[in-house]
Amino acid sequence: MQPVTAYAPEVPEAIAVTVHALLHPRPTQRGFSAASLTSHLKELYFDILRRSDFVCLEYDYNPSTHKMIGEREFALMKPTAYFINTARGRIVDEPALVRALQNRTIAGAGLDVFWHEPPGSPEMAPSEEFFKMDNVILAPHNGGATWDARTELTKATARQIVTLIGGGRPEGLVLD
Repeated sequence: MQPVTAYAPEVPEAIAVTVHALLHPRPTQRGFSAASLTSHLKELYFDILRRSDFVCLEYDYNPSTHKMIGEREFALMKPTAYFINTARGRIVDEPALVRALQNRTIAGAGLDVFWHEPPGSPEMAPSEEFFKMDNVILAPHNGGATWDARTELTKATARQIVTLIGGGRPEGLVLD
């Protein structure tokens, strides 16, 4: 496994860190039966949970990912591991996460998505238990909502529209 070194020179307090990145691939390999591929990927997935210091969830939400992280997955993680979910709230069994944090099964969590999305009204708020814990960081799911990011998004959208009107193919177009 190749280490990845990250450094942010524009941030004065930043330090260089070396990270060994473990990735869970999508099942696109050929030459496996569906059963053996599923078994292989499941074991790889469990191994990643066991070995990781930070588990960052980046899946899309669909019926196959509904509550894919629960009691079993948190129990496999190191007690020093941190769980980060910036994907979708319903991929995680939220009561299981609360218990894992309360029992210190895992060290902590960083969340910007919750079971109830969007969390706007009191009945849609994140679990009250999260607010009582010192090992959880909660944030709104709007990391890209800066003036610079929105300005660049607007410019990129305008360029894509001009390309399309001119008969061209917009960059990054995905057709399924």
